[in-house]
Amino acid sequence: MKTLDILIEQTEELFFSQYNTYPSTITSAPGRINIIGEHTDYSEGLSLPAAINRWVCIAFRKRNDQKINAYSHNYNKPFNHSIFDQPQHTSSWSKFLWGAFKILQNEYNLNCGFDCVILGNIPLGSGVSSSAALEMALINGLDHIFELKIPPLQKTEIGQQIEHRFLGVKCGLLDQFAVQFSSANNMLLIDFLQYSHHVVSSKIDGYSWALVNTMISRELASSAYTIRVNEMTDAFTELKSKNIQHMRDVSSSDINRISTPVLRQRVNHFITENQRLIHAVEAVELGDATRLGQLLYESHQSLQNDYQVSCPELDFLAKTAIKSPGCTGSRMMGGGFGGCTINLVETNMLRQFEDSITKAYHFEFGKLPGFDVFQLVDGAKVHQCDTNVNNQEYTTL
Repeated sequence: MKTLDILIEQTEELFFSQYNTYPSTITSAPGRINIIGEHTDYSEGLSLPAAINRWVCIAFRKRNDQKINAYSHNYNKPFNHSIFDQPQHTSSWSKFLWGAFKILQNEYNLNCGFDCVILGNIPLGSGVSSSAALEMALINGLDHIFELKIPPLQKTEIGQQIEHRFLGVKCGLLDQFAVQFSSANNMLLIDFLQYSHHVVSSKIDGYSWALVNTMISRELASSAYTIRVNEMTDAFTELKSKNIQHMRDVSSSDINRISTPVLRQRVNHFITENQRLIHAVEAVELGDATRLGQLLYESHQSLQNDYQVSCPELDFLAKTAIKSPGCTGSRMMGGGFGGCTINLVETNMLRQFEDSITKAYHFEFGKLPGFDVFQLVDGAKVHQCDTNVNNQEYTTL
């Protein structure tokens, strides 16, 4: 697997091959896993993500005219427009690019363009947030080359605006927070009521985070995500009329004050998931892998039964994993209806776990799952060129 240094070097080479000059700036932004705290961020809840050793890298050079020239290596497509165009987008990556620029142009009166190339090794469609990595790499890069000095928290909010306004996805801020603020070898406890975060030092030794990919299309994920956001909004509207100010104020005794069984189920997941996260942080800090694993599987059961965002493939993987060698816990991760399970596995048992889960999944569904093991890394970075073009080197800011 490519290291970040190699990916940065390849991004620089790609830029030179496209524009016959070197970039002034390269940004990197990692994918992320979410340990626990799923479908809570858009309701003022808690989440515990971490950045992983897969990245999007973007090389930039500011232009003196009003052109934007961009190229995505992974999609093998260019994007060439004036900053005043209204382009027809044929790929989602160009919507992210255009959205990032237009939001900043409107806010900061940007009047010139830029050249950039995009290269990444984050697996697409597997629920590790390649979208947020692209957003934050774009925002950090544009902030740097145009010298905007945007505060880090505001950058995450701009990333969310891109999804809302240009992709039509009513996402919370979990992914952007994780990509921007994560710390190597640690987890990030995010409080979406206070818009605050702090690093959680992991004492879980001898274990690895393995993702098992169902390899099924998540066609229902986007629409179901929007439905769940709206359901939580409806539930909160009811509770506000009963003098509850924040979703985090809701207790189990309040659930019966909600009118419909479906909304009661959704809120029950929210309450219990926040409670599980608090216990999970305690387990992480104590190095209790067994307890953490139990909480992961309890989270899956809640997502399956109360929040109803799972699917047969995810349920099978989670249930099979906890019976497999070396695995203490498993749950679905991300929006649901496909994507991956996240599994806490003894490092010296990873091969046996992979063999066991692969055979079982193939026997049940007639297809092979994807399998990845991740290390926890720092969040997004800006790498500034600080030498002449004959000997390019980059300082990480």
